[in-house]
Amino acid sequence: MSLVINVTYDGSVNSAPAGFKSVVNSVVQFFESKFSDPVTVNIRVGYGEVGGHPLNSGALGQSLYNLNSYSYSQIRSALATDATTADDVTANASLSDVSPVSGNFWVSQAEAKALGLLGNTTNLDGSIGFASGNKFDYNNSNGVTAGLYDFFGVVAHEISEVMGRFLLVGAAVGSIPKGYSLLDLFHYSSAGHRDFVGTQPGYFSINSGVTNLDNFNTTVGGDFGDWATSAGRDAFRAFSQSGVVNAVSATDLRELDILGWDLTRSTPVTVKSSASINGTTASATVGNAAKVDGGPANHHLIADAERDQFNFRSPNDTATNIGSKIDAAHVILAEPAAVPAGSHIDHRDSLASHAEDTHFSTDHVLANTRSDPEGSHAAGTEFATLFGHANLAASDFLFG
Repeated sequence: MSLVINVTYDGSVNSAPAGFKSVVNSVVQFFESKFSDPVTVNIRVGYGEVGGHPLNSGALGQSLYNLNSYSYSQIRSALATDATTADDVTANASLSDVSPVSGNFWVSQAEAKALGLLGNTTNLDGSIGFASGNKFDYNNSNGVTAGLYDFFGVVAHEISEVMGRFLLVGAAVGSIPKGYSLLDLFHYSSAGHRDFVGTQPGYFSINSGVTNLDNFNTTVGGDFGDWATSAGRDAFRAFSQSGVVNAVSATDLRELDILGWDLTRSTPVTVKSSASINGTTASATVGNAAKVDGGPANHHLIADAERDQFNFRSPNDTATNIGSKIDAAHVILAEPAAVPAGSHIDHRDSLASHAEDTHFSTDHVLANTRSDPEGSHAAGTEFATLFGHANLAASDFLFG
């Protein structure tokens, strides 16, 4: 079993414009493809209302979700058990044995399922609703019409809140004061200093505040758990721009990952090197070495099981010198700790590919570049995993 988001449409949706349901279903499929937790999330969807209640004034979308209370130790233990990615390990390492704040921790019902704190139920986990009227563009494949809003982005925004993407920053939940969410534990004002005030500038960080992955909104009227405008065109931003596509970014997915949702791991790595190595393709799994299929015998893709790395070499081959095609000097960031989401190798004047076709995933960073000590080999480029995965996803390395 993998993640299932079970959507039930309120009667209000009968008056929604054409395209409404198809976009909601597309967002559901998007999240189901990105996360693999074996749980079912039950969500009601409304048009012009949310859970039978009017939307707040000026809201494009709104969410309501059920909360369960757990102790800090229960949450920390669940996160440790649920860890599946490098980010999970890093984030969990930032959590101390004792709660950093005095109060009560709350987890959305859907998030509790993902963390294993709650079993699968058929009970409603949350409701989402969207503004009525001519406000949305229901097809962002060719951009978003001026004056309208990207409906896909708004739906993704609201569903992710039901999944647990919210800050409480000390707010009361019902009659119970001093409420905090799991995301509050990754809200920082500076390195080593957590931020538990919504109106105080703060940011999302998984390594004790050392790295700012995105700033949180501090404007009253918007959710404090949403991104500030500095995030740019992003589905999780507090205040959306019209006329633009607001996509779910790599940072957005990383945020949900450390909140308990398990990112889908794909098939073992396939390296597409059609432009890099004489129009040939190579594939390998970590721990195995493979010759480039159909290529010269001296072209190899080397995988080191102990270091979980891939290294392209073209020994004694000046005609197809990989070093001149994927230039070791043309790397945006060479320090692993400094590589942000979406970083990629910059091909510049190389013959390898267009810049947008040469990427490494956010799970893997450029470890180092080097030239062969004998001086007769092409420059090597090594990619080391941040954490020792058994396999790398097919999307992790794409050359050409």
